[in-house]
Amino acid sequence: MQNALSMIRNSVNLSSYSASQGFIGYFERSGKFYDRLAQSAVELFLSFLITHNSHLSIVSSLHANAAELGHSGSPVEDARDVELARDLARDQLINMVSYKEILGRDYDSEEYRIKLETIWTDFRLLVEKKYRAAEKLTLARMLVYGLHGHCFFVLEEAAIAFYAHDDIGFGVIGLGTSANVDLGKEFLLQADACRDFHSVIV
Repeated sequence: MQNALSMIRNSVNLSSYSASQGFIGYFERSGKFYDRLAQSAVELFLSFLITHNSHLSIVSSLHANAAELGHSGSPVEDARDVELARDLARDQLINMVSYKEILGRDYDSEEYRIKLETIWTDFRLLVEKKYRAAEKLTLARMLVYGLHGHCFFVLEEAAIAFYAHDDIGFGVIGLGTSANVDLGKEFLLQADACRDFHSVIV
């Protein structure tokens, strides 16, 4: 069986997840944002994982851009973002980088584009404390301004990947011809049954 990283590289369109051949669908918030909405989405996701997981892998290139972190314009959100990002960095789940220092300011150059793509696709396979890591990473991915990169939660035997997005929800992608599409749809239907979320299944 392919490992999770190979499955992601071979099956996911990193420029547009929904353009991936195995894209199953997504759910997002259906109404106004409120403080615990993201936590509710994460809890729904973790509950599904615990029920159905046979082997969970986390494939991530998430990182915080120091030049953006804490500069969303909202003092309350900025304080939360900095705390969440520093917590992830302490746990070695993300890297803290400075685009200005690494990439310079020639935003339109080919060199800048290549370096940026390298940072965004510098994947690691996370293996320790997977459920705790999943909770922290998904919450931060939905909320933190200045967090970039990709993060997929792969059920290898089912050949499906989940990802969190900043519209407060999750998407699902089948990885190859052996993907358990019905399992991905089951997750999205469970989310759609919740008052605060709406699912789109392709």
